Amino acid sequence: MEKSSEQSVLQKKNNNQTLITVFLLAVILILGGYFRFLNLNWDESYHLHPDERYLSMVLNSIQPVDSIKEYFSTQTSTLNPNTHGYTFFVYGTFPLFLIRYFGEWIGQVGYDPITLVGRQLSAFFDLFTVILVFLIGYKLYNKRVGLIAAAFYAFAVLPIQQSHFMTVDTFTNTFGMLTVLAAVILLKRPFECDTEDVRSVLSWRKIWPYVLFGLGLGMATASKINAVSLALLLPLAELVRYLRSENRSDKVDLTKIVVPILLAALVSFLTFRVLQPYAFSGPGFFSLRINPDWWNGLKTLHAQSTGEVDFPPALQWARRPSTFSLYNLVVWGVGLPWGITTAFSWLVMAGKIFKRKDYLHLPLWLWSLLYFLWQGLAWVSAMRYLLLLYPLMAIFAAWGLEQLLCNKTGFKFKRLLFSRKVLQTAGVVATILILIATGAWAFAFSRIYTRPVTRVAATDWIYENLKGPINLVANSDGLEKNIPVAYRAINTLNTGQSLTLLYQAKANGFLIDLTYPFVQSVSNAPESVQYQLTVLDALTGLPVTEPPFIAQNPVTSEGQTQSTLLFQFNPAVYLLEDQHYQFELTLLTPDTQSYLSGVPVMNFYYDNGLTRQETLPKINEMITPGHPYQMKVNVQAVEEILRVEIPYVLDVTQNVGLKQLRLTLTANTAEGPITRIGYASDDLLGKGSLRGEKAVFSFDDPLTLSGVQTQDLDLTIELMEGEGQIAISTPGVALESSWDDALPLPRPTFVPYQDNAGIFRGDLNFEMYWPDDASKTQRFYTILNQADYIFISSNRQFGTIPRVPERYPLSTFFYRQLLGCSEDQEMLDCYYQAEADGTSGNLGFDLVATFTSYPNLGSLEFNDQFAEEAFSVYDHPKVLIFAKNETYDSELTWNSLNSVDVSKAVYLTPKQADSYQAGGSEINNQLMLTEDDKQTQQAGGTWSELFDQQSLLNQNTWIAVVAFYLLFWLLGLCVFPIVRLALPGLKDKGYAFARIIGLLLFVLIVFNLGSAKVEVTRDMLWIVLLVVVAASSFVAWLTRKVLFEDFRTLWKQILIEEVIFLVAFAFFLWIRYQNPDLWHPWRGGEKPMDFSYLNAIIKSSTFPAYDPWFAGGYINYYYYGQVLVAMPIKLLGVVPAVSYNILISLWYAMLVIGAFSIGWNFGKAVLERNPDEKERSFGLAFLAGIGSAVFLALVGNLGELHVITGGLKALGSAGVSLDGATLSQKMVWLFRGIRLLLQGEPLPIAAGTWYWNPSRAIPGEPITEFPFFTFLYADFHAHLIAMPIVLAAVAWCLSLVLMKKREGKLDLRVGNGIVPILLVGAVVLGALQPTNTWDYLTFTALALVALVFVGWRYFPEARWRFLPDWSRKWVYPVISALGLFLLTRIFYHNFNRYFFPGYNSVGFWSGARTPLPSYLTHWGLILFVITCWLIWETYQWMASTRVSELETYKQNRNLVVGLSVIIVTAFLLLLLLKVTVALIALPLGVMTLFLLVTSKDDVKRLAYFMIGTGLVLTVVVELIYLVGDIGRMNVVFKLYHQAWMLLTLPMGLAAVTLWRDLYHWRTRFQIAFQVVFTVLIFISLLFPVLATKDKINDRMDPDAPQTLDGMKYMETSEFYVNGVVMDLGQDYSAIQWMQEKVVGSPVILEAQAYEYYWGNRYTIYTGLPGVVGWNYHQRQQRAVLRNNAVQERVDEVNAFYLSLDREFMTNYLDKYNVAYIIVGQQEQAFYPAEALEKFETYDGTLWDQVYSEADTVIYKVR
Repeated sequence: MEKSSEQSVLQKKNNNQTLITVFLLAVILILGGYFRFLNLNWDESYHLHPDERYLSMVLNSIQPVDSIKEYFSTQTSTLNPNTHGYTFFVYGTFPLFLIRYFGEWIGQVGYDPITLVGRQLSAFFDLFTVILVFLIGYKLYNKRVGLIAAAFYAFAVLPIQQSHFMTVDTFTNTFGMLTVLAAVILLKRPFECDTEDVRSVLSWRKIWPYVLFGLGLGMATASKINAVSLALLLPLAELVRYLRSENRSDKVDLTKIVVPILLAALVSFLTFRVLQPYAFSGPGFFSLRINPDWWNGLKTLHAQSTGEVDFPPALQWARRPSTFSLYNLVVWGVGLPWGITTAFSWLVMAGKIFKRKDYLHLPLWLWSLLYFLWQGLAWVSAMRYLLLLYPLMAIFAAWGLEQLLCNKTGFKFKRLLFSRKVLQTAGVVATILILIATGAWAFAFSRIYTRPVTRVAATDWIYENLKGPINLVANSDGLEKNIPVAYRAINTLNTGQSLTLLYQAKANGFLIDLTYPFVQSVSNAPESVQYQLTVLDALTGLPVTEPPFIAQNPVTSEGQTQSTLLFQFNPAVYLLEDQHYQFELTLLTPDTQSYLSGVPVMNFYYDNGLTRQETLPKINEMITPGHPYQMKVNVQAVEEILRVEIPYVLDVTQNVGLKQLRLTLTANTAEGPITRIGYASDDLLGKGSLRGEKAVFSFDDPLTLSGVQTQDLDLTIELMEGEGQIAISTPGVALESSWDDALPLPRPTFVPYQDNAGIFRGDLNFEMYWPDDASKTQRFYTILNQADYIFISSNRQFGTIPRVPERYPLSTFFYRQLLGCSEDQEMLDCYYQAEADGTSGNLGFDLVATFTSYPNLGSLEFNDQFAEEAFSVYDHPKVLIFAKNETYDSELTWNSLNSVDVSKAVYLTPKQADSYQAGGSEINNQLMLTEDDKQTQQAGGTWSELFDQQSLLNQNTWIAVVAFYLLFWLLGLCVFPIVRLALPGLKDKGYAFARIIGLLLFVLIVFNLGSAKVEVTRDMLWIVLLVVVAASSFVAWLTRKVLFEDFRTLWKQILIEEVIFLVAFAFFLWIRYQNPDLWHPWRGGEKPMDFSYLNAIIKSSTFPAYDPWFAGGYINYYYYGQVLVAMPIKLLGVVPAVSYNILISLWYAMLVIGAFSIGWNFGKAVLERNPDEKERSFGLAFLAGIGSAVFLALVGNLGELHVITGGLKALGSAGVSLDGATLSQKMVWLFRGIRLLLQGEPLPIAAGTWYWNPSRAIPGEPITEFPFFTFLYADFHAHLIAMPIVLAAVAWCLSLVLMKKREGKLDLRVGNGIVPILLVGAVVLGALQPTNTWDYLTFTALALVALVFVGWRYFPEARWRFLPDWSRKWVYPVISALGLFLLTRIFYHNFNRYFFPGYNSVGFWSGARTPLPSYLTHWGLILFVITCWLIWETYQWMASTRVSELETYKQNRNLVVGLSVIIVTAFLLLLLLKVTVALIALPLGVMTLFLLVTSKDDVKRLAYFMIGTGLVLTVVVELIYLVGDIGRMNVVFKLYHQAWMLLTLPMGLAAVTLWRDLYHWRTRFQIAFQVVFTVLIFISLLFPVLATKDKINDRMDPDAPQTLDGMKYMETSEFYVNGVVMDLGQDYSAIQWMQEKVVGSPVILEAQAYEYYWGNRYTIYTGLPGVVGWNYHQRQQRAVLRNNAVQERVDEVNAFYLSLDREFMTNYLDKYNVAYIIVGQQEQAFYPAEALEKFETYDGTLWDQVYSEADTVIYKVR
């Protein structure tokens, strides 16, 4: 009985506690509901949240489906946003389905109603989350924790805000917390180690929490994809269950853990499949292929969130500290009291987990940490991305407070002791205070929903306080009220009628053109509608020019026109500053009516040399005697109208005399029309204002509208007396950006912006996010001129753009000047704290109103503008209204805006801004020479001193040829003693590479001395050359015995190589002699740039070399190759135009001899390695050498086959386009073409096709060059110059492999060559980076691999005792490799420290891949030979390998299997990526890998490795591209070139091996190989035959002389540009004059022209620095600066030639220190004659004529 009584009392107590708990939870829910449901229509249905607006449009579009089948049919489902045009849909669909179907149920599905339904559901679900938070806290800990946590979350500000938005975030939180609740239920279950079978695990009693977890996770993920991270909670919960179990030592059956987890995963996936059905392609439920649209949307979203994509809203995250998300979370999202409590609780919880092993907290604690690290430290760390943390923060904070409330032990810290009672009391106080503070913050924030949103409040203020074009002054509730009325912005002209617009000239200058932007006509005219434009002096009424100008618009078949109307003034119209002009446009065409609107735009060239765009007034409907203005007007809640005011009325014809306007206002009431009439009389001349003056129309009696809510009015304005065209101006409102909502918002009866009739002009938008450049300066200027007001509707722009002032210097300056923020004031603070207190900025605009709605407690406000943008910008942004004041001055505005140097704007993606530092030390010189260097460079390099035209070498070209040959031969011979020590493994001791290595050594010394500011003169070059010869002679003396022995044994081989060199040199010299031209109008390539740089390098006194195409700067390009070419020219003094063609021939000869030597050494090592066999000069090794040389340097790809078949098809098609023809049709044309060819018909193949088309084997932009094309095309470009150096690098690797001694070890002592090997290797390899950086990466890697491999196999082990045994074999190889790499960097440090490439990041290529036919076209011959050789080598290995020898491979079975899996996976992945070339390249690569591993011959291994590397490169180009480059053009171009060399160098060995062993093959295989090889080699050899002939004949002037002078073609050539036929002979003579007469290297100025055309011809052929060269190439080479400096110079060149302002011209010449000005045919073709007359005008004052011939004049600046 007593026990029963106790149970009853206990039960009653529990019931009471439950009731209290339920009551408290109910109170919490009521409070939470109040905050969440408070004024859900806070924006009055304006949809001011952009994400919500987008979802509202989606919800309004999607429709319920009729069947399950339709539901899962992705392509046709009416619930799929994609089928309604919303292709970029990255939200979860489950919340949308809930909202839409609930809306259908209650009948609320319109655009506005569905939004409110969504907000209501959003609030409801978030309120339900409060309950889930309670349950989680209760289940995991106890009721107190649950209640406190629920209270915290009920007061959470960010969830309260999100509840007011119809977005997916609150739904995600609800389902996410359902997932957490399921995990907590599992967590609290005991871990069972039993022996039951798996079926027992699947009982409902045990699996329902797993099912709940899966359902919750699936629903959360179907709401927002990042909720998938909650999946981690389940394995964590299982782990903690295991760690907390008492029988951990028992054996655990993992199946019973894994199976339920897999079940949860399956349920989750199925739930996601059902609720996010359009993430899959469909059409059925079981079609599980990912929907590419959905996936691409996620990828785009991810790209935007990285900051690497130029996405304007992402600017807000630039340069945010890593603590920014934590700051927003703690300070604004939850409030400091709760935030600090959470932080302390989380840390205490960490102590419990790791110190006391209390793992119960671990899952939520660890997941919250990982989630914060993922989302909180992401680049985009939006507050709402952390919304899933808010419920957990509530639980952490509640747990921490509960630890105080229920403390049972007290707390001791050092000598401080806190008793249990003190802590519990503190807990009670803290809990109450923190909850009150958190609730107060929630209450304060919720106040924003009790007031009109700021944009709406600002809208009402604007309509009430700012004047429109017409304004009704009304009486409402006893107060005068302004009602702005729209005005039509379109004017109609009938035949013979005119439209006049008034303009006041801003400065003296030429009007070049005038454009009327929108002109639409209806006409019976058959062809076009004609207009006449007369420009009149407004004061006198007389025309400024005669006759009037005529322009026309074409008429369509429907009899209408709609386009711009352009008047181009030739001659230009000269206007005088401050003078008023009338532009009278008259419609001439009979029976025509035209409609004009918009703002006419004029382009001026002012006398100060600047170009500027000005505008005429915006076209509005004109009032004339015969054309009154009539319009319907609606007013609302107005009692009576007192008068009508029009702020700006003007007679644009400026007719003198009194004019009277009558305004009639009629109210159409139920009792009948009520009319009031008012008059205004004036001359309407504007009293000096171009907009006119105010007109007031007063009524004798007010127009009474009492009792009428909405009233229609008829408004009419008539010109009753006087003549003229009366214009009424519409106030201009300037908006910030299209990315933000425009103010004012539409209100009943008010339409703020409309194309043809609005209260305000809507065509003025700064577009702040557009690039800061000269066009934006112009845009700001014209907008500010036309604007009366500037409306800033939020902090979206001014809060983000100034974060990156380097990218937006003009926009940042604009914001600072607009508000007048001082330089020492943080601009954001300036705007965040700005009030309309009479503040006047520096641009002529006053801040007249601000609108804020800060969270507040009474008078205490919390300025939350400092929070993340999205926290305030949607529901309570700060709005600022600026009005133009009387001090506004157009010229001051122009000068102010132009004080910002927009050319220095640095283009940065938002993410790049984080690491960018303006003026960083790495490029702090801005790629410019120092003043001292500039003076040194401009003082030196006199052409006549460098090149004596009367010298023997310049008088006789062939003597110059011999001189260059002897120089290179003697240089090679002199350094051969060093080369043989550096390449000891080569059988010929590296003789073939002595020339290039000697040149590298010579130039390396010269360049480093020049970089140390030792002037590079001819005398200095001879001294350095003698030093190199002396050093080599010293080495020769030290090694004389071995050296003489080498000469004795190798003289025949040296002679053979020299003969091959001479044959190659003579062959290519013959080609260049036939066509030496250094330019071609259509296929001139980059010779102009190469030649300009070459001349500048020759003339440079020190290094870095000055940039001839950017005066004052230095060349920022891998130009070291041009230094290698330039120094021999400077040494001998042979004019560059001749030297160019001689040296390119020498370079070809070095390539051929290098390829021969490598092939010969391969052959010697593999084919003639029998020591007893007699040495043969012309044996198999010789054939291998010839083969390598031919395959690398002579044959082409199979492109000529396409040229021939294309020509045959064209011949057979009789002119019909081949595009779109079927295969059968093409075959018919092909055979018909063959027949016609045999009948004597010529192939219709244009000149240049034979040599050009094979270099474009891949469709699109990729370049598929190969060595013979490269030399035939003859651009002395980086990749061409680098080729002999690349071969020297490969020879160095081959020498390493060949130098192992018979005892199997290599001696590391200095005397045995390791030092010269590494030093020369570093000189060769290091030269590749400044010569052609692409090659440095590939071939340095090849060299390092070879060095480490050889070292690993043959170097002795290190004897350092402290090293473990396994590492000792690696010490010397790694040290050697590291030393080699460091030496490559050290030797060329002086180049690298001045070289800053603009494009150095690699991206994943997702564009078009190389078609397999194109791949075979380029690589066909090479792949055939390599494939046959690899198969034959594999066959030989299989035939010679015993079964017992395979045991070694069995021991590494796992490695083989793993490698096989990787290869198969890579193969499948490549095929998925549509890299079809992998079908060929990957199997061949696997074969090379197999042979590499199985071969015992290191030389063959090197050959296999080179082939494998080449094949890999052909695949790499399918996967990557250089970010910022033109597609993958350069990647294919450069890497294909490398692959060609790597694949062809071993081909001599391969081909000779196959030919030697062919007799072992079966007869049919022999015949097949011989036939295919013969056909392929024949087609490949067509290129050097047909292309060479084509190139020889493809000259600018076919009759130009045959010579080696690359400039000689100019004497007889002509070039057509801009209607001018230019005689290039004039430029030829003028260039020669400059070469002979100009002292030093002063700056010259010539016309700016297009890339690849006849621009910059004087800088090209003289090397003198010009102000700017080829625009695009300079922007590429200076891209690291990310500014507009190049474009600015281009514009300034044009401005100078067009300017008539003496001061501007003088300042310009001083700015760039210009010494000579060219005025030739090119300048006359590009600039008007009146602009060029100034050169004669100022001859003798600003400059002096120093040269004149025909149309070409050169002036020397005084």
